[in-house]
Amino acid sequence: MKVKEVPDPTVKRLVQYYRYLDELESKDEEQVISSVMLGKGVGVFATQIRKRFIFRYWQFIF
Repeated sequence: MKVKEVPDPTVKRLVQYYRYLDELESKDEEQVISSVMLGKGVGVFATQIRKRFIFRYWQFIF
Protein backbone atom coordinates (compact mmCIF):
# COMPACT_ATOMS: atom_id res chain seq x y z
CA MET A 1 0.00 0.00 0.00
CA LYS A 2 1.30 3.44 -0.92
CA VAL A 3 1.62 5.86 2.01
CA LYS A 4 0.44 9.41 1.32
CA GLU A 5 2.01 12.43 2.95
CA VAL A 6 -0.27 14.51 5.17
CA PRO A 7 -0.39 18.14 3.97
CA ASP A 8 0.90 20.80 6.40
CA PRO A 9 -2.46 22.61 6.70
CA THR A 10 -4.10 19.34 7.75
CA VAL A 11 -1.44 18.74 10.39
CA LYS A 12 -1.91 22.28 11.73
CA ARG A 13 -5.68 21.83 11.97
CA LEU A 14 -5.33 18.48 13.72
CA VAL A 15 -2.93 20.02 16.23
CA GLN A 16 -5.45 22.80 16.85
CA TYR A 17 -8.22 20.24 17.44
CA TYR A 18 -5.98 18.17 19.70
CA ARG A 19 -5.02 21.16 21.84
CA TYR A 20 -8.64 22.12 22.35
CA LEU A 21 -9.65 18.56 23.24
CA ASP A 22 -6.68 18.25 25.58
CA GLU A 23 -7.74 21.49 27.29
CA LEU A 24 -11.25 20.11 27.82
CA GLU A 25 -9.88 16.90 29.24
CA SER A 26 -7.62 18.75 31.68
CA LYS A 27 -10.69 20.60 32.99
CA ASP A 28 -12.55 17.29 33.45
CA GLU A 29 -15.22 18.51 31.05
CA GLU A 30 -17.07 16.70 28.27
CA GLN A 31 -16.15 13.10 27.52
CA VAL A 32 -18.08 13.20 24.24
CA ILE A 33 -17.91 16.22 21.98
CA SER A 34 -19.87 17.09 18.86
CA SER A 35 -18.58 18.79 15.74
CA VAL A 36 -20.60 21.85 16.84
CA MET A 37 -18.79 22.02 20.18
CA LEU A 38 -15.39 21.43 18.58
CA GLY A 39 -16.08 24.02 15.92
CA LYS A 40 -17.06 26.64 18.48
CA GLY A 41 -13.96 25.83 20.51
CA VAL A 42 -11.56 26.33 17.61
CA GLY A 43 -13.49 29.01 15.74
CA VAL A 44 -14.79 27.20 12.67
CA PHE A 45 -18.19 25.94 11.51
CA ALA A 46 -19.24 22.41 12.47
CA THR A 47 -19.71 21.56 8.80
CA GLN A 48 -16.04 22.34 8.18
CA ILE A 49 -15.01 19.98 10.97
CA ARG A 50 -17.13 17.15 9.55
CA LYS A 51 -16.03 17.72 5.96
CA ARG A 52 -12.36 17.81 6.92
CA PHE A 53 -12.52 14.56 8.88
CA ILE A 54 -14.53 12.70 6.26
CA PHE A 55 -12.49 13.96 3.31
CA ARG A 56 -9.13 13.31 4.99
CA TYR A 57 -10.18 9.89 6.21
CA TRP A 58 -11.15 8.66 2.76
CA GLN A 59 -8.28 10.41 1.03
CA PHE A 60 -5.65 8.56 3.07
CA ILE A 61 -7.39 5.19 3.13
CA PHE A 62 -7.58 4.80 -0.65
